Amino acid sequence: MIRVYDTTLRDGMQGEGMSLSVDEKIRVAHALDGLGVHFVEAGFPSSNPKEQELFDLLERETFETSTIAAFGMTRRRDRSADDDEGLRVLAGSFAPVCTLVGKTWSLHLEKVTQVDPEENLRMIAESVEFMAGAGKRVVYDAEHFFDAFRDDAGYALRCLRAAAEAGAENVTLCDTNGSSLPAEVSGAASRVLPTAAGSMCSKVAGSALPPATCMPPWCAKAFLPTYGRFESGVKLSSSSSRCDASVRPASEGTTSSPCLSCRLATIETRFALPQRSP
Repeated sequence: MIRVYDTTLRDGMQGEGMSLSVDEKIRVAHALDGLGVHFVEAGFPSSNPKEQELFDLLERETFETSTIAAFGMTRRRDRSADDDEGLRVLAGSFAPVCTLVGKTWSLHLEKVTQVDPEENLRMIAESVEFMAGAGKRVVYDAEHFFDAFRDDAGYALRCLRAAAEAGAENVTLCDTNGSSLPAEVSGAASRVLPTAAGSMCSKVAGSALPPATCMPPWCAKAFLPTYGRFESGVKLSSSSSRCDASVRPASEGTTSSPCLSCRLATIETRFALPQRSP
């Protein structure tokens, strides 16, 4: 079964000219709910007061299909998971699904977090375990997964395994740079079995990475671009057998910045969603 996870309200807001008020974001969430989108990543509640206000208001809303997800990061290097402010905000959020992004590529361990590989694995596992222990359904985003896989496939897979064994319901293979071609995505994803996985692809390398060409037969196929581009717009649950249903993007249109009503209309007309079960 396909599960569509939309990141318009977080990754989509990083696009040029994209800035929505809290009320407009709530309207977008309801529009996505009306489309039958299963998961709506509403934002990063610990990042700023506006995001926290959005989650406070979303708690009062009712959605027919969509489950709200909150985004955050693995714990900081110098503290435990239960002492990490960002994780505590997620744990206290009403959102039943929490998505954690963590490092996978050795380059980032050296230059960004400045931790050794084993400590990074502990950061992943302890963060996921903490959120699962708080009763959250956890999605783990393996940042720069395909870059990491090219550099050290064994360690990249260890990062996924650490998240899955700690309680992540889904692990997401993030092509953060958008530099991976379909054959590379398929080859790496085929090594992930039997870990539950999704794919998040960016249209940077000139290829939108059509799901039928980049995902192996065992992976359920779906494609959900954020507004105006494919960047970071895909998260899908895996399947043990081929899934023939699909979500297909229409051909790309303009990337100018229309009003909110036009943007919602664009969202509604770009996707051919499978029929929902009664």
